[in-house]
Amino acid sequence: MDIIAIVLCALKKWKAALIVSVIGGGILLIVAPFVPLFWISLIIYIITTIISINGLRNQEQKENTQGDTYASAFTQSPDDVAKSLNELENLYNRGIISEDEYFASRRKVLGIR
Repeated sequence: MDIIAIVLCALKKWKAALIVSVIGGGILLIVAPFVPLFWISLIIYIITTIISINGLRNQEQKENTQGDTYASAFTQSPDDVAKSLNELENLYNRGIISEDEYFASRRKVLGIR
């Protein structure tokens, strides 16, 4: 099971790796005092737990910084937003961008996900 935790960490499946590491580590805390070689697995579970927690934190920070890009739309002046929307509409009317691209870009300019 410790190999599963290592593979999940390598695949950046942080939540699954954390669950496997905590469950495996809990089981080994009970068993390890009686079987000396299980201490190695317990150390692996501790390491994968730490890596998983750090991976989850980094993932959360990355998601938060992506959310900040949408908030930046509100720091633009209304004139800049209007100008961007007019340019997008012009590109759409001339057939340079598709309807999907138009609405996606419009949401981005307005700061809507």
